[in-house]
Amino acid sequence: MRKLLVALFAGALFAALVGTAIAAPPGAVRGSFSKGLLASSDEMSRYISGSDVWCAWRGDHVVAHVTLRNRSVERLEATIKPRYYLRNGGEHGSSFFGAQDFTIKARSTRNLLIDAGTPDGVSGRPAISRCAPYLYLLD
Repeated sequence: MRKLLVALFAGALFAALVGTAIAAPPGAVRGSFSKGLLASSDEMSRYISGSDVWCAWRGDHVVAHVTLRNRSVERLEATIKPRYYLRNGGEHGSSFFGAQDFTIKARSTRNLLIDAGTPDGVSGRPAISRCAPYLYLLD
């Protein structure tokens, strides 16, 4: 009986943590989520929204966080580009190979932590000046 109670408690705790937002680490740059031209042309894009957006350095990689919400009655495949800008530098994370696919179940929310990789041609860890991941495609 005790093992059953422990298993039930562990399952309930896991279920509660799955939907929990990922806290922005110290030094993270808050940002905004938008929809690109290709995604905006898809009528289903009106059901997708992003919030709690931030970018931060994690080791020598930049990570972008987005809480993605799907208000539709259908499962959607969202392609996200983890775009960000470096102070005294340019745009990164929006190359063709930077896009990553995520499945979002119908009427659900997912916390995404996207590894944007190491910015090309950059030495050290310059400050992130802007965090702007966006919805590239929707399927």
